[in-house]
Amino acid sequence: MKFQPRADEVVLVLGKRGSGKTTFLKQLLNLNYNFFIFDPMNRLPHPPGMKYVAGLIPRADPDATQAYLDYIYKHGNMTVIIDELDIFPYSQTLAHIILTGRNKGIGVFASAHRPADVDKDYITNADWVVSFNFKEPNDVEYLKRYLGASITNRIYGLDFYKHEFVLLRQGNYVGTYVLRL
Repeated sequence: MKFQPRADEVVLVLGKRGSGKTTFLKQLLNLNYNFFIFDPMNRLPHPPGMKYVAGLIPRADPDATQAYLDYIYKHGNMTVIIDELDIFPYSQTLAHIILTGRNKGIGVFASAHRPADVDKDYITNADWVVSFNFKEPNDVEYLKRYLGASITNRIYGLDFYKHEFVLLRQGNYVGTYVLRL
Protein backbone atom coordinates (compact mmCIF):
# COMPACT_ATOMS: atom_id res chain seq x y z
CA MET A 1 0.00 0.00 0.00
CA LYS A 2 1.29 3.45 -0.85
CA PHE A 3 0.00 5.93 1.71
CA GLN A 4 0.59 9.54 0.77
CA PRO A 5 -1.51 12.06 2.68
CA ARG A 6 -1.50 15.68 1.55
CA ALA A 7 0.70 18.09 3.49
CA ASP A 8 -2.35 19.93 4.86
CA GLU A 9 -4.19 16.88 6.20
CA VAL A 10 -4.51 15.57 9.76
CA VAL A 11 -3.13 12.07 10.23
CA LEU A 12 -3.41 10.33 13.61
CA VAL A 13 -1.33 7.18 14.18
CA LEU A 14 -2.44 5.12 17.19
CA GLY A 15 -0.75 2.11 18.74
CA LYS A 16 0.80 0.81 21.90
CA ARG A 17 4.53 0.92 22.47
CA GLY A 18 6.46 -1.13 19.93
CA SER A 19 3.56 -1.38 17.47
CA GLY A 20 5.20 0.67 14.68
CA LYS A 21 3.88 4.22 15.22
CA THR A 22 7.25 5.95 15.09
CA THR A 23 8.36 3.79 12.16
CA PHE A 24 5.19 4.86 10.34
CA LEU A 25 5.97 8.54 11.05
CA LYS A 26 9.54 8.05 9.83
CA GLN A 27 8.19 6.76 6.52
CA LEU A 28 6.02 9.87 6.20
CA LEU A 29 9.16 12.01 6.48
CA ASN A 30 10.09 10.72 3.01
CA LEU A 31 7.29 12.88 1.58
CA ASN A 32 9.67 15.88 1.70
CA TYR A 33 7.08 18.32 2.97
CA ASN A 34 8.05 21.40 4.97
CA PHE A 35 8.00 19.69 8.36
CA PHE A 36 8.12 21.08 11.88
CA ILE A 37 8.74 18.19 14.26
CA PHE A 38 8.01 17.84 17.97
CA ASP A 39 9.90 14.76 19.12
CA PRO A 40 10.15 14.50 22.92
CA MET A 41 11.84 11.09 22.78
CA ASN A 42 14.31 12.20 20.06
CA ARG A 43 13.58 9.17 17.83
CA LEU A 44 12.83 10.75 14.46
CA PRO A 45 15.56 11.65 11.95
CA HIS A 46 16.01 15.34 11.29
CA PRO A 47 17.51 16.18 7.91
CA PRO A 48 19.32 19.52 7.50
CA GLY A 49 17.00 22.46 7.01
CA MET A 50 14.09 20.83 8.80
CA LYS A 51 12.62 22.69 11.77
CA TYR A 52 13.01 20.29 14.63
CA VAL A 53 12.34 20.37 18.37
CA ALA A 54 13.99 17.31 19.88
CA GLY A 55 13.67 16.47 23.52
CA LEU A 56 11.08 19.17 24.29
CA ILE A 57 8.62 17.69 26.76
CA PRO A 58 5.58 19.90 26.14
CA ARG A 59 4.12 19.48 29.64
CA ALA A 60 7.45 20.50 31.14
CA ASP A 61 7.76 23.64 29.02
CA PRO A 62 4.27 24.82 27.99
CA ASP A 63 5.48 28.36 27.19
CA ALA A 64 8.02 27.12 24.63
CA THR A 65 5.45 24.74 23.17
CA GLN A 66 2.93 27.56 22.82
CA ALA A 67 5.54 29.81 21.18
CA TYR A 68 6.29 27.11 18.58
CA LEU A 69 2.59 26.55 17.89
CA ASP A 70 2.02 30.30 17.49
CA TYR A 71 4.94 30.43 15.03
CA ILE A 72 3.47 27.53 13.02
CA TYR A 73 0.03 29.12 12.85
CA LYS A 74 1.42 32.53 11.92
CA HIS A 75 3.64 31.25 9.11
CA GLY A 76 1.50 28.37 7.78
CA ASN A 77 2.46 26.13 4.86
CA MET A 78 4.01 23.33 6.88
CA THR A 79 3.22 19.93 8.27
CA VAL A 80 3.62 19.48 12.01
CA ILE A 81 4.75 16.06 13.22
CA ILE A 82 4.07 15.29 16.87
CA ASP A 83 5.46 12.05 18.21
CA GLU A 84 3.59 11.11 21.41
CA LEU A 85 0.57 13.41 21.11
CA ASP A 86 -0.85 11.87 24.28
CA ILE A 87 1.84 13.61 26.38
CA PHE A 88 1.19 16.91 24.61
CA PRO A 89 -0.85 19.29 26.77
CA TYR A 90 -4.22 20.36 25.40
CA SER A 91 -3.69 23.60 23.50
CA GLN A 92 -6.30 25.87 21.98
CA THR A 93 -3.77 26.73 19.27
CA LEU A 94 -3.13 23.07 18.40
CA ALA A 95 -6.89 22.40 18.38
CA HIS A 96 -7.32 25.40 16.07
CA ILE A 97 -4.55 24.11 13.80
CA ILE A 98 -6.22 20.68 13.61
CA LEU A 99 -9.65 22.17 12.93
CA THR A 100 -8.74 24.97 10.50
CA GLY A 101 -5.04 24.63 9.67
CA ARG A 102 -5.64 23.40 6.14
CA ASN A 103 -6.85 26.95 5.32
CA LYS A 104 -3.28 28.10 5.98
CA GLY A 105 -1.63 25.03 4.43
CA ILE A 106 -0.94 23.40 7.80
CA GLY A 107 -1.27 19.68 8.38
CA VAL A 108 -0.63 17.58 11.48
CA PHE A 109 0.79 14.05 11.52
CA ALA A 110 0.74 12.77 15.10
CA SER A 111 1.20 9.53 17.00
CA ALA A 112 -0.18 8.43 20.35
CA HIS A 113 0.12 5.26 22.37
CA ARG A 114 -2.89 5.99 24.61
CA PRO A 115 -5.93 7.06 22.57
CA ALA A 116 -7.92 7.68 25.75
CA ASP A 117 -5.45 10.49 26.54
CA VAL A 118 -5.96 12.22 23.18
CA ASP A 119 -8.65 14.90 22.92
CA LYS A 120 -11.71 13.60 21.06
CA ASP A 121 -11.59 16.56 18.65
CA TYR A 122 -8.23 15.33 17.37
CA ILE A 123 -9.65 11.87 16.61
CA THR A 124 -12.98 12.99 15.18
CA ASN A 125 -11.39 15.65 12.93
CA ALA A 126 -8.57 13.53 11.56
CA ASP A 127 -8.56 13.04 7.80
CA TRP A 128 -6.73 9.74 8.30
CA VAL A 129 -6.53 7.42 11.31
CA VAL A 130 -3.96 4.66 11.32
CA SER A 131 -4.49 2.29 14.23
CA PHE A 132 -2.42 -0.61 15.39
CA ASN A 133 -3.69 -3.14 17.98
CA PHE A 134 -5.17 -2.13 21.35
CA LYS A 135 -6.25 -4.32 24.26
CA GLU A 136 -6.36 -1.81 27.17
CA PRO A 137 -10.02 -1.51 28.25
CA ASN A 138 -9.96 2.32 28.53
CA ASP A 139 -8.49 2.68 25.04
CA VAL A 140 -10.87 0.12 23.52
CA GLU A 141 -13.91 1.86 25.03
CA TYR A 142 -12.64 5.28 23.93
CA LEU A 143 -12.12 4.07 20.36
CA LYS A 144 -15.58 2.47 20.34
CA ARG A 145 -17.09 5.78 21.36
CA TYR A 146 -15.41 7.77 18.58
CA LEU A 147 -14.70 5.25 15.81
CA GLY A 148 -17.58 2.82 16.34
CA ALA A 149 -17.75 -0.77 17.53
CA SER A 150 -17.17 -2.52 14.19
CA ILE A 151 -13.95 -0.59 13.47
CA THR A 152 -12.73 -0.99 17.05
CA ASN A 153 -13.36 -4.75 16.85
CA ARG A 154 -11.14 -4.86 13.74
CA ILE A 155 -8.44 -2.96 15.63
CA TYR A 156 -8.76 -5.25 18.66
CA GLY A 157 -8.24 -8.30 16.42
CA LEU A 158 -5.02 -7.08 14.80
CA ASP A 159 -1.83 -9.08 15.28
CA PHE A 160 0.60 -6.91 17.26
CA TYR A 161 3.64 -8.97 16.23
CA LYS A 162 2.90 -8.67 12.51
CA HIS A 163 2.63 -4.85 12.75
CA GLU A 164 -0.86 -4.93 11.26
CA PHE A 165 -2.87 -1.71 11.19
CA VAL A 166 -6.29 -0.47 10.19
CA LEU A 167 -6.51 2.58 7.91
CA LEU A 168 -9.51 4.93 8.09
CA ARG A 169 -10.26 7.86 5.78
CA GLN A 170 -12.57 10.43 7.38
CA GLY A 171 -13.93 7.76 9.72
CA ASN A 172 -14.51 5.14 7.00
CA TYR A 173 -12.68 1.84 6.88
CA VAL A 174 -10.18 1.67 4.00
CA GLY A 175 -8.42 -1.60 4.78
CA THR A 176 -6.10 -3.61 6.98
CA TYR A 177 -2.41 -3.56 6.13
CA VAL A 178 1.00 -4.69 7.41
CA LEU A 179 3.70 -2.10 8.10
CA ARG A 180 6.84 -2.77 6.07
CA LEU A 181 9.78 -2.35 8.40
